[in-house]
Amino acid sequence: MTEILLTLWIQMGIWQQGPAEMERARLRPWATAISELQSTDQLKVAVAYVAWKETRLAAYVLEGRCKEGPRGQRCDPGRDGEPRALGPWQLHRAACPLAWEQGPSSYRVQADCAARQIRYAMRRCSNESSGYWQGAFNGYAGRRCDDPRGAVRAREHARMYALFQSTASS
Repeated sequence: MTEILLTLWIQMGIWQQGPAEMERARLRPWATAISELQSTDQLKVAVAYVAWKETRLAAYVLEGRCKEGPRGQRCDPGRDGEPRALGPWQLHRAACPLAWEQGPSSYRVQADCAARQIRYAMRRCSNESSGYWQGAFNGYAGRRCDDPRGAVRAREHARMYALFQSTASS
């Protein structure tokens, strides 16, 4: 699954700084952490999707150098300018303190935390009139379950999952 996720991220378009093989090597620990999650393939792809959507997997984010990013893309800075979010899933300290303790290279801890947050959002929004994944992505982003912005994310996730299925079967 690791190689498939790497292929998907490259196909979807990442914040690329070098040749594809160099980017694959840089992203491999993150893809491996997702692949090792104890969950369905669809949830694993959702976790991979959120990482892509939140950060486009920019090196400065994955390496914990958010202050070096372009204005407006510096990991949810607080009033003091310090980043309030960590890693590709933009995890806040309150949601995932262990990841913050272990730092930017806590691949597995961050992937587990993101999967846990997505599962929680899925349960919280499952009785809403919005679509299943729409509610999950809205919940992850801290929005109302029926916020229309989640529909865009649900469609993008469906596209990524379809690419996953076609790549996995070939």
